[in-house]
Amino acid sequence: MQKTAWFMLHRIRLAMQSKTFIGPKGRSQNRRPEEITTPRGNKGPGTGKVTGLGMRERDGKVRAWVVRDQKRGTLLPRVSDHVAKGSTIYTDSLGSYHSLKHDYVHHVINHAEKYVDGKVHTNSIENFWSVLKRTIGGTYICPRPKHLDAYLDEQIFRYNERGNQDGPRFYLAAKGADGKHMTYRQLKARNSP
Repeated sequence: MQKTAWFMLHRIRLAMQSKTFIGPKGRSQNRRPEEITTPRGNKGPGTGKVTGLGMRERDGKVRAWVVRDQKRGTLLPRVSDHVAKGSTIYTDSLGSYHSLKHDYVHHVINHAEKYVDGKVHTNSIENFWSVLKRTIGGTYICPRPKHLDAYLDEQIFRYNERGNQDGPRFYLAAKGADGKHMTYRQLKARNSP
């Protein structure tokens, strides 16, 4: 019974996956700012922590991923794939973000000094990370790193659809299952070392 429930929950999380483009497309002058923070976890080799990268459009949607490290070559392609050039971006002071200034209006907040400087802050995406950590620590306890992307997809869906009522949220989750298929064997293969 537990295996069946675990499998069904992972199939539901697969249905909750969404892809979105943050920021304006085309040449819109009404650019909404994005927030990006230092990836979570991964304090160095052997820590057993997983690194996550997240971004949130102010008053908009969240995107987040499990990434292999905090290096510029890992992070910046995600940013350029999901944020329109010319958009305003607020980040913390991670050095990997410094070259964003070439393609974006880039503002940095150094958390060693302060967390807010007028409109310059990363509080919205930090809120998402906080909710994710509480969910993992309080509900799922200790998901395996290989499945963290699925738990992340679930939390992104919940966060982005929090303003919807249950009916529309359920419809979106069910509609998300269209064309997605996962067998128990595939799920277990992801789980094996």
